[in-house]
Amino acid sequence: MSHEMTSSQSVHQGRVPFHIVTGFLGVGKTTAILNLLERLGGKEQIVVLINEWGQIGLDADVIGSEHSTLAVREVTGGCICCTAGAALQQTMTDILNDLKPDRIIIEPSGVAKPGEIMDCLQSPGLGDRLDIRPVIGLVDPARFLQPSMMEMPIYRDQVDAAAILVANRCDTADKETIQAFLKKAENLYPAKTAVHITRFGNLPLEVLAPFETPQESKTVPGIRFQMHTDIETREEYKEAGWTWPSGQVFVYRKLQRFFEEVDKKASENDAEVVRAKGIFHTDHGWFLMELATGSFHQREIQYRGPSRCQLIIRGESSGKLQILGDEINACRRKDTGLKSE
Repeated sequence: MSHEMTSSQSVHQGRVPFHIVTGFLGVGKTTAILNLLERLGGKEQIVVLINEWGQIGLDADVIGSEHSTLAVREVTGGCICCTAGAALQQTMTDILNDLKPDRIIIEPSGVAKPGEIMDCLQSPGLGDRLDIRPVIGLVDPARFLQPSMMEMPIYRDQVDAAAILVANRCDTADKETIQAFLKKAENLYPAKTAVHITRFGNLPLEVLAPFETPQESKTVPGIRFQMHTDIETREEYKEAGWTWPSGQVFVYRKLQRFFEEVDKKASENDAEVVRAKGIFHTDHGWFLMELATGSFHQREIQYRGPSRCQLIIRGESSGKLQILGDEINACRRKDTGLKSE
């Protein structure tokens, strides 16, 4: 990848690229960052921000000793997405004002919530100075396949938040484990923009590229997100998908009512909802909402990116999907502020 493809200058003039490298404890985040620095450190002025759980920062010492000319800053004493949030904002302001870096990389603690870090960086005075790039999430492929891991909220949050998912430590995994990882990663929701396998934290430079510019909301049936089932090819099933820029805020209560009532509305028109699933930036935070087996489910999610929704119905024309799409769009908040309704 060329320097231009990773630079902020081609996308957000004047903003500093900001990268979050997340992952569970011991997955190799520090090694991955060191690997990136080996290839970029001589070309750019890079600041690495380290957040560790506890009062003594060890990773900062490791990175600092490997790169004596590199600017390394610490936020210790707590997780930067909660107890040390104010310290993060102040540290970031100081970095931008005093060091004027070409790029900032942050290694959160292994128990941090990446989405909340991104929210913190949207504060006045920071949001317009940073070009926040896709979250890079490292996992151990063998642990990733253990059902108990995704039952841990912290681990699930990190996987959800990662736009780019990387299986590290593949030198210790057999071929079957790696193939199983790839299959599971392919079917994650929200879908990943990229999935990589590597060892010793050797990340491709393309993980530093900007987000792709999200399309405006669409109401044309047939936009597929992560469908890999046979219902795609059966004529009685109709599918539609929509995306909205991440800055578009939805009214939480309206969305909740839509999902609670969509199955009933479809049945009144001799249709059956096979799937109704979406991720939304709402005035109450970010939520994954889903209608499954006739029941509405929702949970907060650490994903940050374009909001998206997918509907699949059976027994009705695409005209009904257009109507349902209009109803989803009606859940958008007209103003661009973040106050609750």
